[in-house]
Amino acid sequence: MDKPFQKNHNQHTDYEEEFLEDVADQIAYKPLRPAVVKELKDHIDDRTEEYLSEGMSPEDAVKKAVDAMGDGVAIGTGINAVRHVQSSRLLMVLTVILLLIGLAAETCTAVIPELTFRGLSIYLTGVSFWWSWR
Repeated sequence: MDKPFQKNHNQHTDYEEEFLEDVADQIAYKPLRPAVVKELKDHIDDRTEEYLSEGMSPEDAVKKAVDAMGDGVAIGTGINAVRHVQSSRLLMVLTVILLLIGLAAETCTAVIPELTFRGLSIYLTGVSFWWSWR
């Protein structure tokens, strides 16, 4: 049960390779590139086998499978945009600032134990005033 496409499975067409390079070139986070390219390659291979089973020539099957994937630049740019949101520098800076404020507060309360009770009483007073004005 050897399919024609599987005989040349390791051979990429120029069209397919160009599409995969277009996607990879748009992804700024380089360690992510191989996984994305592999995933897209698997989808292209599946579609190609589907088209081959319908009687298409191997070249036409690969071209149609790649065309069905869409614009490589748009796919890569979209993946890069999602990745960029997940690694926002502003979010990282805010996290570090809040961490440093928390560490400073913890250090102050460890050095001056009275600050712990005083801070808690101020917090509870503020919460009670807020609750009464609601």
